[in-house]
Amino acid sequence: MVALSAQRRGVLIEITQRSPGLSCQGDLGAFLDRYFVAEVLARKVTSFYQDDTKKQKPSADKIQIQILGAAIRHFGIIFPEPDIKILFLGGEGRRGRKSARQLRNGYVHSLSVEDRAEIECVTSVLKPMLNAFISATCALAPLIENVA
Repeated sequence: MVALSAQRRGVLIEITQRSPGLSCQGDLGAFLDRYFVAEVLARKVTSFYQDDTKKQKPSADKIQIQILGAAIRHFGIIFPEPDIKILFLGGEGRRGRKSARQLRNGYVHSLSVEDRAEIECVTSVLKPMLNAFISATCALAPLIENVA
């Protein structure tokens, strides 16, 4: 496990403070609000991990589940790895079994009525998971004071 510098931790905390403020739009807005923050954190933690390990970075539009899992282990983030897939798995997905990312993509890119309905049905499950990911990412143990 590798500790994050104060500078990197500050970057992650700042991301949480830039929430788009969609929560006032009901369950759909609250879901999107939390998902956007969680996705940016996932990308940033993955980027920190790839910088530390000198691994090649994937294209900016992809979250690679295995690399995100490795990053979570690398930094000692306490978050259940099976939940990473529930939140960030890409691709099409099957109705009733889509990840948060798949639902977000279906709604944001196509305004899919079906994905919107599914978001509204599963937001009570996904939103706490997104909040847990956000909290875990920003409560990283241990903190070192030198700059990365």
